[in-house]
Amino acid sequence: MRLSYINFLATVVTVAEGGTTGLRAPAKQIEDATDAAAAATDPALEAAASPLEDESVHRVLDKKKKKKRRKKNRKKKDDDDTTSSSSSVSGGGDRVEMYCKDSFEWQGRDKCKDYCLTYSGCKSGASIRIKDCGGKNQRWKKTNGGLKAAGCSGDLYLGDGELRKGRVSLDFKSGEIRRSGKCLTQMHHPRDGEPVEFRSCEKARRSDTNEWRFK
Repeated sequence: MRLSYINFLATVVTVAEGGTTGLRAPAKQIEDATDAAAAATDPALEAAASPLEDESVHRVLDKKKKKKRRKKNRKKKDDDDTTSSSSSVSGGGDRVEMYCKDSFEWQGRDKCKDYCLTYSGCKSGASIRIKDCGGKNQRWKKTNGGLKAAGCSGDLYLGDGELRKGRVSLDFKSGEIRRSGKCLTQMHHPRDGEPVEFRSCEKARRSDTNEWRFK
């Protein structure tokens, strides 16, 4: 607005100087133009525009803050799933893979899917599921007659569908992982993400989900 006003003044001067060559503008026209320029640079008008600009800036900042907060919450959730008072550690242990042959035809497929025992986090009560092999939280160690979560510090062992604090006695026979005469399984042709528990060995054998391999 100020630049327009300066341009206008330059025009007025030019017109005024042109008067010496017979191009003088009428006084009334110059007066009206001056009033219009003054109105254009009125501080009150500029102040009226300022709240609108501020409101727009605040909206942008609010969106950025909300996006950052959502990202932080997602990261916290991921951290909660993999950490606790017993922290994660790296190295050691084997993957425990559900044994499969192509002839099993799980879910009607003629090729086996590789599913491994996976714990959801390093804390007592963390769920145990079968997931595609190659992910995190899939390392285990046979120790003291139990199966310890090798990726966690502290004494966290495989229990009935979850990690338990302290050793849980297991039997490892003929590829099966047994507890109190029951077999670790999920009872039917497997899918990614399904929970495992100790169930009837007879039913587990019928669905070809009773055996495991340490790799």
